[in-house]
Amino acid sequence: MNTITKSFDPLDTPVGDSSIREYLKTNIKNDVREIIRSYHQTYDHLTELLQNAVDVCENTFKIYKDGNLSGTYLPNIEITIDLLKNSISVMDNGTGMSKDHLTKYFFRPHASLKNTYSLPVSRLRGEKGVGATFLSYGSAWIEVSTKDNNGEISSCKLEGGIDWIMKEGSLDPPQAYPLDPPEILRDVSHGTIITLGFSDRTNIKILRKHGPDIDHWEKILRIFTAIGYVLPIEQRDDFFSTLTVNVKVIDENGISSKNISKGFLYPHEINGVQDIRLSQLSRGRQGKLPLTQMMKDCIWEFHSFNDIVRKISDKIDSNLSEALYKYAPAVYIVFVWSREFWDNTNQRCFRTRRKEFIHGLTFSTKTQRIGEQRELSFTWRSGDYNRVFILLDVKKLHADIGRKSVPSELRELGNEIANILHNDFYDNLDALKREPSRLSEQGQVELERLTDVVLSYTDLEGATALGIQIIKIPHEEQDVVALFFNLLGAGYLKGYNILATKTSTMYDGFAYFLLKLSEDTVYDHINNPLGIPSEKFGRDGFKISPERSLIEFKLSSDGLIRDIIQQNKRLSDIRWLVCWEIGNLHERENFDIVEITSEDQKSYREYYGVTHLLTDEKTNVHVICLKRVIEILRGLLTS
Repeated sequence: MNTITKSFDPLDTPVGDSSIREYLKTNIKNDVREIIRSYHQTYDHLTELLQNAVDVCENTFKIYKDGNLSGTYLPNIEITIDLLKNSISVMDNGTGMSKDHLTKYFFRPHASLKNTYSLPVSRLRGEKGVGATFLSYGSAWIEVSTKDNNGEISSCKLEGGIDWIMKEGSLDPPQAYPLDPPEILRDVSHGTIITLGFSDRTNIKILRKHGPDIDHWEKILRIFTAIGYVLPIEQRDDFFSTLTVNVKVIDENGISSKNISKGFLYPHEINGVQDIRLSQLSRGRQGKLPLTQMMKDCIWEFHSFNDIVRKISDKIDSNLSEALYKYAPAVYIVFVWSREFWDNTNQRCFRTRRKEFIHGLTFSTKTQRIGEQRELSFTWRSGDYNRVFILLDVKKLHADIGRKSVPSELRELGNEIANILHNDFYDNLDALKREPSRLSEQGQVELERLTDVVLSYTDLEGATALGIQIIKIPHEEQDVVALFFNLLGAGYLKGYNILATKTSTMYDGFAYFLLKLSEDTVYDHINNPLGIPSEKFGRDGFKISPERSLIEFKLSSDGLIRDIIQQNKRLSDIRWLVCWEIGNLHERENFDIVEITSEDQKSYREYYGVTHLLTDEKTNVHVICLKRVIEILRGLLTS
C-alpha cells in the first residue's frame, strides 16, 4: 500500500510571513535553476541515476556484510530503456527510502540522504545533494517508488519540472502526486525505482538517436556511468564482483534483455581491436619486434602512482610536483595508429554516428569517470594529440562529482603526464600499423580541428529519408550550393539549368529555367506544394525564363540584403536567391520578404520550388529558402 496518499509541494517552505516565504521561494527556484544549468553533458541523467544506484547498493552490501541486516544480499541493478516512451528506468535493491526521506529531502537541493551511509567517504560517488534535484527538475517527468527496510512502500510522480524551472513566472513548483507502486516492489525486501522522461528541453532529447539496441547502451553505460567502474590495476573488488546489472531495451519489436558486462570500457578492449601492452613488447636482435607484435591498432599501458612518480617527478616543476602528491593519480594511456582509429571504432560500435570514443584527457575518482573530456596539447609532434587517450584515476580528489568539475591544476598535471608518457610510445611506433602520410604538424592539428567542427554540426533532419547526400545543416554559402544541387539532382527541385557558378567576383552564377507542364511539375497543395500553377505555363506547355538570369547563393537572405545596401550588387539584376534561411535584416532596411507556400498565394510562384518573394517595391527576386523546402518535403513523406 502506498504511504503517500495526497499531493505535496516537494520544495515546501513552511514560513508564516508571506514576504519571507516569497523571498525563500525565489531563492529556491534560482538555486534549482543554477543546479540544472550546471549539468550540460549529454549523459548526465544516466550518470546521476547510476551513481546513486551503485552507492546505495554498495552501502547495503556493507550493511549486510557487517551483520547489521540478516540474510544474504546480492546487489542488483535493473535498467530499462524504453525507446517508445522515451524514458529510462533504474531499479536497485538497496535499502530504499522512508516516506519522510522521499517527500522532505529527495527533491530538495543540498539535502543529501547519504550522510547516513556507512561507506567510507573515499567510495561515495555522490554526496552533495544536487543529483536528485537535477533528476527531478532536469527531466520532463520523474517517477520515484521505494520500499524501505520496514516494508513500507512510497511512490509518487512529478511532471513538468524542467518546464517550470526554465520559464519565468510561478514560484510554486509542480506538485508531486501519489502513484500506483510498481508490482515488482512487492516481491523484493527493499529497493528503489526511478523513471525519467525526456523532451526537447532535456540534455538527452530522443533516446533512439543515442542507441537503438542493448549493445549500444551497454557501451554507453560502461563509458559514462558508475557501471563502468575504474579500479586500481588488476585489483579485485568484492562488491563489483557480486553486483549484477541487467539492461532491457523496449522498441517496436518488443523487449530485449541481457546481463551486461561491467567495468570501464578501455579502447584496447573493444571487439576487433588489435592491441598490445607496452610492457609486453620484446625486441630481438638489432632491436626488431617479432611480426606477432607489429601492425597493431594500439599500444596501451597502466601505470600505478609509484610508476608515475618514478617517470615524471624529475621532469616537472614544483607546482606540478605538489599537485602530483596531492592527487596521487594512477594512469591508463593508449596510443593508436592514427586518428582514423577513433572514426573506425565509432562507426563499428555506434551506428548512430555519435563520437563516444575519442582522444583526449579524462579523469575518474571513487571508481567513477567524472568531468568533461579535455583536449591534449603536445609540446612536440603536436599532431599526435589526436592519437592518445589518457585516463587519470585520482585517489585523493574531493570534487563535487554532481557538477562534474575538476581543478585546473589537475588538468595541467594530466596534460604534462601525457606529454612525458608520449615519449615511450613514440619509441615504439613500429608496433603499430603504418600511419597515413602526414601533413605538417600545424596542418595536422588544423585538419583535426576542422574535422571535429564539421562533425559537431547539427544533422539535417530528413536528409536520409529524402535520399540526399548533404546530411548536416548548412553553415556556409558553399553548403547551400551543395544542398541546392543535391535537391536538383534528386528531382526535388526542377527546371533549373545552371550555366556557370562564380564566373565573376560580383555575382554567383548564371542559369536559365525550362520546365514542361506535367503532373509532377504542376502545383497541387497536397501532392506537389512546390510546383508551379498550370496557368504559369505557356501555350506550348513550357515555363521558360530569360537565358541571361543571375542566381545568388547565400547562407541567409541577410547576406544579399547586406550586399544591396553596400551597393555591391543590384536587386534588379538578380532573378533567384537560393539561401538556407530567411534572416531579419530586411525588416529594418525597407525590403519585404513574403512567404508564398500557402495555397492562397500560389499565383505568386513563377518558378518551381520558390518559397518566398524578396522585393523593394520595384523588383521581385524569387527566393528558394532550402530550410523551408526541406520542411515541406518532410511533410510530404509523413503525410
